[in-house]
Order: sequence, then C-alpha cells, then structure tokens
Amino acid sequence: TTTTTTTTTTTTIAPISVREIEPSLHGSSTAINPSGNAVVAHVAVHLVGGASSDFQSVRLFTCNSAACETPSLKEFAPYRSCGPPDIALHASGNPTILFYVSNFHVTDTADSNHYLHLIYCSDALCSASSDTTVVALESSIDAYSLAMRSNGLPVFVYYSTVGGTKLVTCFDVSCSSSSISDLPHWVYAMTMDLTLTSENIPVIALGTFDSSWLAVCNDEACTAPTAVYFGEKLTYFVPNSINIAMTGGDAPVVAFAAVDSSSGTPHSTLILIVCNDLACASPLKRVVRDTLVYDTALTLSNDIPVIAFGLGKLSELGPKSLRVIKCADVTCSTWSDQEADNDPPSSYPDYVYPSIATDNGYIAVAYSYGSNMRLATTNL
Repeated sequence: TTTTTTTTTTTTIAPISVREIEPSLHGSSTAINPSGNAVVAHVAVHLVGGASSDFQSVRLFTCNSAACETPSLKEFAPYRSCGPPDIALHASGNPTILFYVSNFHVTDTADSNHYLHLIYCSDALCSASSDTTVVALESSIDAYSLAMRSNGLPVFVYYSTVGGTKLVTCFDVSCSSSSISDLPHWVYAMTMDLTLTSENIPVIALGTFDSSWLAVCNDEACTAPTAVYFGEKLTYFVPNSINIAMTGGDAPVVAFAAVDSSSGTPHSTLILIVCNDLACASPLKRVVRDTLVYDTALTLSNDIPVIAFGLGKLSELGPKSLRVIKCADVTCSTWSDQEADNDPPSSYPDYVYPSIATDNGYIAVAYSYGSNMRLATTNL
C-alpha cells in the first residue's frame, strides 16, 4: 500500500445550507431519490399517548426540494429499542430500510431476542409499507449493511458473534424469502459497509480495533471472497465507522477514522483508501486529515470522493464541528475543506453520526446536533 499525505487547497465548496429537521437519537442513513431530493431514515424516541417513553421508532423524512423546507415525515411501528437504519432506494425511488430491533414490539416487552427488520415502502413517500423480520437471533447483532441490486431487490450482510457473518439475498422487495450465504470466519467486524459492483458482486468494508480490510466477493453469493488488508486500526465503532463506495469502473474507495500513535499521543486521522481495480491489489492510502477526526461518511460524485466528518478540538471531548471535504480527483491529490456546522450545544453527543449522499453534484449530509437531526445541503 502506498501512503501519501494530501495538500489542502484554498478552493471552497459552494455555500452549505443547514436545516434542523426534528428530534432524533443517533444514527441516520441518507439517499437521493429520482427527484433529486434527500431521503433520510433515522431513529427517534416514540411518543406513547403524547408523552415521552422508553420506546423508539424508525422515522423517514423525504425532502420536497433541495433545501428541504417542508419534508414529508413518516413514523414506523415502535419497538423497545431500535438500532441505526440503513436505507437503499429502488430505481422507482421507493425506500427500503434495514434496522436492528431488541425487545421486539411495544406490546411484547418480555422478548429478549435480537432482530433485523426490513421495511419496504410501496411509494416514494412510504404511504404504505411492509415490515418483515429478516433475522431473529438469541445473540446480539453487532454490524449490518444494506445494498440494492440492479434488479431492484435488496441484499444485506450482518455479523453476529455466535453465528458469524452472513450474506442475505432477497427474492422479493419485502424479503419474505431469501437465500443465505455463510461467509468465512475472517469476514467479521465491529463495523461494516456493503456495496455492489455493476454486476451485483458484493464488496464489504470491515473494521475492528485491530485492523481494517475488504472482503471482495467472486460472485453474487460470495462463495469464495478474497481479503484485502489495509492494516489500519479503526478509532470508533459507531454506525458506518467504515465507509465504502464504488467507482463507475468497479474500483472500491474506502474512508474511515484510524488510530495514529506516531506522535506519542494517540489521535485519529482521516484515511482514504483508493483501489485501482476491483481486486485492489495495490491500493493508494491517503492521509486526508491528520488530527482529531471522529466519525465519517463517504460518497462519490462522478467518482470524486466527498467526505463528511466530525472534527474535535484539543483538550475537549467530542467533535466540535461538522466538516465536508471534496477531493479534486479520485485519488484526492488535493482537496477543499469546509465547515458545515459548529458551536454544538452542551448536550452534543460524542459523535455527529453523519450520513451522506450525492446526485448530479447535489450533496446532502444528515447528522446529529445535540438531540436533533440536521440536514446540510450544497452543490459542488
């Protein structure tokens, strides 16, 4: 692996607009629909009888414009506890959402199992939907990620300490039937992100406290994946701590915050891994930001990496600003860096939990700001 450090340019991104959406817990997933507007799934506290409760629910907001002045809101069934959602859109724009559930439904608080649920929306605003239990385990589900195949059917991967890592290929939009592939023991992670090639071949980015690597599958069922090790230790394990995207030429690009103890004081750096082909035999490792980087989110705009991340301050806990980086080219030889939001309230969480999506130069970043969900938008 070739390691280089990037030089910051003075070029700035277009002005970034920030809009507060609604109260939220931490973790979101963002997509851009065929209308060119942001669609965001997140988890919020559910209100029972108009009062705050211990229950949670996945919520979906669909923007009606680039600035998202009056989004359409949809709340799904409440559960005792919900994990962060992962969203993918059908070509028609209908959302599909994968999320974690424990202690099942409000009416069944004694259930101690762990589940993955998949919601399929029948239209872009999710006026009607199905909610399918796609995984049910007695052990915890530690990581999961969703993608959409070119035929409009979902595929997802998940890791459990008891059952290992499995790839689930759905046979219908609601995933009422599916095939399950058991992946090798080395395909495990505390955080993972799934993407697909143009031929629907899965590629999985994986991260632990010890290392980071890719599992490059050989077919749609991933019968014989190949490992590509980066060697970097991840710093954080919040949702989407490692991010992967695929160029138009089916070359993976990966971003994450990594541990750097070279200065004697451990801190985190923003690492970008750029593969030159699917096999990723000789990837370029780029140190894009070398201090106090928290959680990250990655997307590609015409194969150009765009990264959102939380940035901290010395002697202060937690990120103190949300920043957006746009690379000048696919290898990020130079880049522009712009602050999107800062001065968080005292209740600001340890992470900003960003998620990012792009289409035709339009960028949308959903993130946590205190106890609220915000959306930052711009055009590149």
